[in-house]
Amino acid sequence: MALVFTLSAAPFEQAAAQGASLQGYQAQYSMKLLESKPASNIAALNGQLEYDFKEDCDGWSTSYQFDFKYNFTNHSSGQMTTQTTTYESKDFSRYNFSIARQMAGAALDSVKGRAELSDDVVKVYYMGDAAREETYKGDILLPSEHALILLEQARAGKAFSSYEVFDGLEQQGTRTITSYVFPYKEDGDYAKAQHMGVLNDGMKKWRVSVAYFSDSTTKEASDYEMSATLYDNGVMDDIRLDYHDHIIGQELTSLSMYDAPHCP
Repeated sequence: MALVFTLSAAPFEQAAAQGASLQGYQAQYSMKLLESKPASNIAALNGQLEYDFKEDCDGWSTSYQFDFKYNFTNHSSGQMTTQTTTYESKDFSRYNFSIARQMAGAALDSVKGRAELSDDVVKVYYMGDAAREETYKGDILLPSEHALILLEQARAGKAFSSYEVFDGLEQQGTRTITSYVFPYKEDGDYAKAQHMGVLNDGMKKWRVSVAYFSDSTTKEASDYEMSATLYDNGVMDDIRLDYHDHIIGQELTSLSMYDAPHCP
């Protein structure tokens, strides 16, 4: 079965009506190199991701940091740190974002800005040295909105979706994100006997495969692809990030859930 959604207000309204929600949580993931082709020149990679997702009465905030070390086939090595924060309003009219990268402790690059959405128009205001304004038109989702719809897609047993999403983090406009949802197989090569904490308590879960295509993509191949186990509260585990010439694995190593906010 393959269903392609077109976006109006309906997908999120349907998700909310059927109870789809993203629960706040704090998590750590370990990162390691799973596969590497000669073209990548990557010999080894390991690190960790610290991820914090919170909900308040007006929106969702994310804060996460990647720290990883890598070795190249020419015997050189490096260390990169990436810090990202976002805030998305629940009415999907406002979005703030920032990302900063460091290489061996020295600033590499950064992006900061905000977006305003209204009537199928996204106005983006980048700040700092690259200050400028951009306008995008069409049926465009924000990241948490897309995550909610993906979760409802899984609950509804819908196999395929494709959306245009803006996250602002790469200064490359919007991205097309295609998603396939599969039943979770207990004998799959991703399956584990014990899941982390509350995820063990009979929680529904699915396997998802997501591909990311930027505006600059002129061929059929995606920029990169992700496969993961998606739980019914929005948490992901057993993640594989496929950059075509190398694959990185992320595994959940700690997890704590936040209580839902008390809102009037």
